[in-house]
Amino acid sequence: MKLSPISKFILGLFAILFGLNATANAQQWSKLPFPENMEVYCMLPISGDSIFAGTSAGLYLSANNGDTWKLLALESRTVQSIALKGSMMFAGLAGIGVQRSTDNGFTWTESSNGLPSGTVYSILVRDAYIFAATNVSGVYVSSDNGNSWSQTGTFSNPNVNPNEWVYTLALSGSTIFAGTLGDGLFRSSNNGVTWIKSDSGLTNPTVRTVYPHGNSIYAGTLGGGSFRSLNPGSLWVDISKGLGSKDVRAIIVGGGINNNLLIVGTYGAGAYRSGDSGKTWVQFIENLGDLHINSYVIVANNLLAGTNDGIFRASLDPTSVDEGIVSTAGLSVFPQPFGSAGFSVKLPEIWKKPTVRLMLSNILGEKVVDVELSSNNKEYISIQTNQIPAGVYILRAISGNESVTRTIIKE
Repeated sequence: MKLSPISKFILGLFAILFGLNATANAQQWSKLPFPENMEVYCMLPISGDSIFAGTSAGLYLSANNGDTWKLLALESRTVQSIALKGSMMFAGLAGIGVQRSTDNGFTWTESSNGLPSGTVYSILVRDAYIFAATNVSGVYVSSDNGNSWSQTGTFSNPNVNPNEWVYTLALSGSTIFAGTLGDGLFRSSNNGVTWIKSDSGLTNPTVRTVYPHGNSIYAGTLGGGSFRSLNPGSLWVDISKGLGSKDVRAIIVGGGINNNLLIVGTYGAGAYRSGDSGKTWVQFIENLGDLHINSYVIVANNLLAGTNDGIFRASLDPTSVDEGIVSTAGLSVFPQPFGSAGFSVKLPEIWKKPTVRLMLSNILGEKVVDVELSSNNKEYISIQTNQIPAGVYILRAISGNESVTRTIIKE
């Protein structure tokens, strides 16, 4: 959004009058203690404070939410994927299939009977089944806890593409999605017996990651950016405008006021977040020492990023500055600036009235929102703004005889 000179002047004036303190890109990263130049391909949080990390030189464990790490096992192996099935843990390795552990990752045994000799990039557990994505011949499935594996149905004509390379597996409801190298995206609703090509709208056929969330499914490609589908993967829409790199290897949704902050990890341009399902993006890379992101997890309201140089952590606390907050006299508005998805208001704790009136006016004094909402037992009150154009606005919150006025911005 480009503001006119008069808008900039008015914005500055209101900032002085009403204490504007927007911090839209103040989210900071900190590097966790990890060996230098260690590539981190996957992470898996489990019960308590424990997090496993699969790296280019073994499996690491943190027992305190990432504050410290130690090499646990598989020190001579590259761990591409990790998954849990009950009390068992499975690791997909580079070049040598799958290993299995029954003692929380301390010792491992070979679990590759029936698997081709190759890399297992992704492991997915669904009920009694375990699925393994290989770079040799598609997807394999085990129904006996990894004792034996068999190939699922093939994606394409095997005479045309006999060596299907599968990067990622994801489960949305009862449907399994498989992203391939150069052959697009496929889905199966019968545990891989048959696969249906599901990449209409994808402009790049190499799908590196798939992340289902609610009614949406997000896909990251190697060179084509990020995409979103609202109809189980049948049609995809490009949501990459604003990303500094079209190489997207990690996607996660979580954090923020409504736990719906969309976050992508790019290879070369670092981390981006969106509060409106990818319509607009904000880059946040302060103190992110490596911009090549391979994986994400969210643990205890913190975002952990696995990069080519270890693991970095950033807070997703909605009451901190991470999403951009205007806060004075106990009234907080976030994110700031806000987008088409709207914004949320946290009222001063001393306001005990059952209702609050919120009025939003543009810089000419014209009201665009005037609503009275219940504030009983609500920490946040959300306002939808998809019909409001970009610009500078004045928000006034009224409760009884008390009122607070803030200046906010829509991008």
